[in-house]
Amino acid sequence: MQKKVTILLLVRHGETEWNLQQRYQGQNSRVGLNEKGREQARLTARRLAGLTLHAAYSSDLRRAQECAEIIAAPHNLEVKVLSSLRERNFGALEGLSRQEAQTRPWWREIEESEGFLAPPGGETRAEMRRRVLECMKEIIASHEGENVLIVAHGGPISQMVSDLLGGPAERRVRLRLDNCSLTVIMAEGKKRTLLLLNDVGHLFPHAPVGVLAAMEDEAKD
Repeated sequence: MQKKVTILLLVRHGETEWNLQQRYQGQNSRVGLNEKGREQARLTARRLAGLTLHAAYSSDLRRAQECAEIIAAPHNLEVKVLSSLRERNFGALEGLSRQEAQTRPWWREIEESEGFLAPPGGETRAEMRRRVLECMKEIIASHEGENVLIVAHGGPISQMVSDLLGGPAERRVRLRLDNCSLTVIMAEGKKRTLLLLNDVGHLFPHAPVGVLAAMEDEAKD
């Protein structure tokens, strides 16, 4: 019996003001998209409008849910929100810039552990990975042979990709995931294949290499 292929279309949420300020957003539920982030979501919706989507999921955090609703609208899909798709809980780091975080007495130990240790009140990368992968497994099982939109955050998407590539849970994943970038994973039974990573061509349609244009755009902010 031939196994059915499930396609996961993973989108990191659009830009927020805290992204611009380079603050740890973590599980803060108040931060939403800024106007640029909403425009990024609209461009992503336009790119995926011609594709058949069977289901749409999102983290329950405002920035991801808002982005998912914009992308899912042309497909008349209700977005199912899941707390297990949340960004990593950064605990005492949330709301701080990196410069502010470096003044905390526990910062060096946390930084040198590359995520093996949790910030005070937060979670480790390994803890985040376990909940995210279990969620992905459940989504795949529920949508065999379908195309599924998942709007989440840089941390969860990085862990999905890192696990697929065999990367360790307790080390920092050296992947770039831009706001409203598209990453695609194909699932066939227990086999998973990475088809696309951090594609931002829809945000920079005239650029020869989208991610380079994204880096230039980021440097302007």
